[in-house]
Amino acid sequence: GDVYKRQYQRRVHGYCSDITTTFPANGKFTSKQRQIYELVLKINREIQKVLKPGIRWYDMEELSAELLLGGLKELGMVKGDVKSMVKDKINLLFMPHTIGHLLVSHCIM
Repeated sequence: GDVYKRQYQRRVHGYCSDITTTFPANGKFTSKQRQIYELVLKINREIQKVLKPGIRWYDMEELSAELLLGGLKELGMVKGDVKSMVKDKINLLFMPHTIGHLLVSHCIM
């Protein structure tokens, strides 16, 4: 089934950010789409559990890569050793933007 991808942008006090979401065009995910959606949601929630002041951004990136590749392996979408795939940055094939980006200023909206 088709999916819609929506990106919402906002500028507040000169800083710009965005959030992207995806939802099924017909209102219902296929089984595979649901599995991917649930995996992404799990990654989001796991990152939020460990994120706190003093935690390095890189550590969150690595955690997200491990969770993503581990989840995709469980779904049968990738094969191999998860640690090796993380080291080889295979996660970037599926999530090239990584878990996000910093806020920027001077954006055009």
